Amino acid sequence: MVEVLQPTSGDKMSLDPACGSGGMFVQATRYMHNHNARATDMMKFRCYGVEKEPDTVKLAKMNLLLNNVRGEITEANSFYAAPL
Repeated sequence: MVEVLQPTSGDKMSLDPACGSGGMFVQATRYMHNHNARATDMMKFRCYGVEKEPDTVKLAKMNLLLNNVRGEITEANSFYAAPL
């Protein structure tokens, strides 16, 4: 999916209304790194995710922390409520 989206670095943010464990955010930053994004631009990248399962929210937050990805994961059901 990340190869199709081709995320770019800079003042960007990414929203995933059903983020699961946040793996797509980690892969997006790896994609940017592999395509020679500057470190300062990668620090501006922010990801926002919504997940309905409380345990999965904790896993996603841990995944972002361990992979040095900046962002926020919230617990909600994006089908019934607005994500942010």
